[in-house]
Amino acid sequence: MAALESLITGLTFGSMLGWPYLRRLRYERRHRAFVRSLGEDVQVALSVATHEAQARHQTIAPVHLLYGLLQVEAFTAAIERLGGMASAIEERVHAELDGRGQGEGEREIDEQDAAAVALGSASITAKHAGRPAGCADLWAFLIRTDVAKLVEVPPPVALLFVLAHGHLEPSPTLAHAPVVNVVMRNDDYTRMELVVELLRDVFELPEPEAMERMRTAHEQGRAVVGRLPSELARTRIETARARARAQASPLWLGVEPA
Repeated sequence: MAALESLITGLTFGSMLGWPYLRRLRYERRHRAFVRSLGEDVQVALSVATHEAQARHQTIAPVHLLYGLLQVEAFTAAIERLGGMASAIEERVHAELDGRGQGEGEREIDEQDAAAVALGSASITAKHAGRPAGCADLWAFLIRTDVAKLVEVPPPVALLFVLAHGHLEPSPTLAHAPVVNVVMRNDDYTRMELVVELLRDVFELPEPEAMERMRTAHEQGRAVVGRLPSELARTRIETARARARAQASPLWLGVEPA
C-alpha cells in the first residue's frame, strides 16, 4: 500500500511539474552521458567553445568548436609538427567570430546543427572503437564543414593524419630496395568501401582479395597490400593517397622490405 501511495504521489508530483520538466530531466541525463563519452581534450574544447559562443551571444557552431580545439595542446602540437602556426589559425578564427552576428537566423540554426552532428559523430566513432572521443574524432568531422578553410597550413587532412596516427605520413619509397611490400594500416575514419575501391582500382586487386585485405587491416590493424617494384609502389601509393585525401580520409599506406 505504501508503495502504491508513493507511486501515486510521484505521478501527481510529475503532473504538477509538467512533462516539460520531465523532458528536461531526461535531456540532462542524456547530456551528462554524452559528456562522459568525450575524452578530456574534447571536453575542454567543448567547454571553451560553449563559453565563447555564450560570451558573444552566438549559437554554438563549428567555428566555436575549432576555437575550442585550438586551446588543446595535442591539437596545436600537431599543427606545429606539420609546420603550421596555431596562433595564425586562431587569428583567422577570431576574425570569423568577430564578423558573425547574434541571434537565431537560418545560418545560425544550420551551423548549430552542423556542430551537433560533428560532436555526435565524433562520440559515435569513438564509442565503436571502444574509447572516449579525442581531438582526431572531432576534427575528422569538422573538416567536412566550412571551418576547414580556416586551416590552410597544414592541410586539414594532413592534420587529421597526424592526429589519427600519431606521426607524419610515411615515405612511399625505401632506399636501396628495388622491390617492396605495400602496407596498409587501419584507422577509424576511412570508409571500408573507399579502401576496397582503392585496392581494386589503384592496386588492381580482384574484388574478393580487396575485401579480404580490407578486413585484415580492420581486424588486425594492418595488412600487406602486395609486393611491387619500388617505383610502381610509389606511384600507386601517391595515387591512392590523393584519392583518399579528396574524401577527407587519413588513409595510411607505406612500404616495408619485401
